[in-house]
Amino acid sequence: MKGLMKWLATSRCRILFCSSALVCASLLLPFSADATVYTLVNNNSSATLDLGTSAGLNSWVVDGQNQENQQWYWFRIGPSGPQMDLTAITTSPFVTINSASQLTALYTNGGNYGVQLQYTLAGQAPGSGNSGLTESVRVFNYNASSTLDLHLFLYSDFTLRDGGYTSDQYVQEGTLSGVSTSTQTLGNFGVGTNNFTAITPATLFEVEPYSQTRTSLTTVNGYNLNGTTSGGPGHITWAMQWDKTINPSSSFNLSLLDNMTNVPEPSVVALALVGLSIGFFKKNKKRA
Repeated sequence: MKGLMKWLATSRCRILFCSSALVCASLLLPFSADATVYTLVNNNSSATLDLGTSAGLNSWVVDGQNQENQQWYWFRIGPSGPQMDLTAITTSPFVTINSASQLTALYTNGGNYGVQLQYTLAGQAPGSGNSGLTESVRVFNYNASSTLDLHLFLYSDFTLRDGGYTSDQYVQEGTLSGVSTSTQTLGNFGVGTNNFTAITPATLFEVEPYSQTRTSLTTVNGYNLNGTTSGGPGHITWAMQWDKTINPSSSFNLSLLDNMTNVPEPSVVALALVGLSIGFFKKNKKRA
C-alpha cells in the first residue's frame, strides 16, 4: 500500500511537471495551428504574420482596432522577369522567436540569393492609440562571382480605424533629406495617422486605389512602380521600390520604421464626423 501511494505521489509530480513544461513550451509557439502563422504581442498591440503565403503582415491591432489588411514583399531579379513574393524562395522559412514581440525569418533554398526579415513590435500604453513596428530586411547574394540585379517592392494596404472607414483613407509618399516616407491619414479628421519611414531612400513610389498596384506586381513582367505619390480619399494602397546591384558574396540592408499614432476610438471618429457635418451646415447656411 505504501509502495502504491509512493508511486502515485511520484506520478503526480511527473504529471504536473510535464503539464507545466507543455504550457511553457506552448508560449514559445505561434498562436496558430498553421506553423507559418505567428503573432507578436506587446502592451496595447498585436501583429499577425503569415510567413508562408503572400498574406504577410495581415493584422496589426492597436487598442482593439485592426489597422492592417496586408503588407508584404515582392522582388524581381533582372530587368524584365516576373515579380515574385518571398514565398517563391520557400514557403517554409527558418523562423527564430527572439521574444514575444520579435521574430526573425530567413528565406533561403540553397540558391544564389536569400532574404532575411526581422519584425519588432513596440506597443504603447493601453488606450494611447499608439504603436510601432520596426522591420529589418537583408537580401543576400550568395554567388561569389556574379552581381545580383535586385528590384525589391514593399506593398502596403492599411485601413486606419478598421474596415468601417475604408473610403476615408489618404496617402502621401516622398523622399526628403535622403529618407523616404509614407504618411497615411484617416480623412481630414485630425485623428489616426500611420507614418512609415525607410532609412534607405526608395527608387520609385506608387499610390493607387486598391487593388491596382498589387495586380500590376503579380501579373506584369518587369513592372516598375508608376511614380504616383499621393491618393485619396478611398481604399488607397501604397508601395515602394528599391533597385540595387548587390556585389558578389555581399548583401543589401533595409531598415524600416512604422509608427501608428493617435488611432481613434469609434466615438472620436463619430464626433469628428458630427463636427464636420455641423461646420458644413453652418457654412452653407451663412452663404444662403
